[in-house]
Amino acid sequence: MKASHVAALVFTAMMLAVAGCSSSPSVPCPSDQELIDRFASHEAEFEKLTTAPENQGLLSALSIDRVIERSAVPKQIWFQIWFQDFAGPGGCIKGYAYCEATPSSLVASIDSNSDPGSPEIKEIYRHIKGNWYLFYHSDN
Repeated sequence: MKASHVAALVFTAMMLAVAGCSSSPSVPCPSDQELIDRFASHEAEFEKLTTAPENQGLLSALSIDRVIERSAVPKQIWFQIWFQDFAGPGGCIKGYAYCEATPSSLVASIDSNSDPGSPEIKEIYRHIKGNWYLFYHSDN
């Protein structure tokens, strides 16, 4: 095989790899209000998650992609709704958090305090009701 063909194959493979690791999300990041409205219309189901966080029926019904148990005492569980991977290490996620202790990084609006898709290092929460919060986490 000629060197020019090998170079063309290597270039094509590199472009496909970069395209496969694209940092653009498949769906846009949901707004705070969208998530708050979903919580309000399914509050009873969310409350059931506090005792059964791995209940696949509930997770599916609430469009939760992944459960991340952050700590047992005090209980803190993240329910991931949206995720964007970064090329290389890192990514950002947004969803619901059940926290028995009040998080230290509370904001009035996640939408106003984050830039989904940027490689910022950030973890912020917005209170919804009781022990329920929205959360946004990003790192690189």
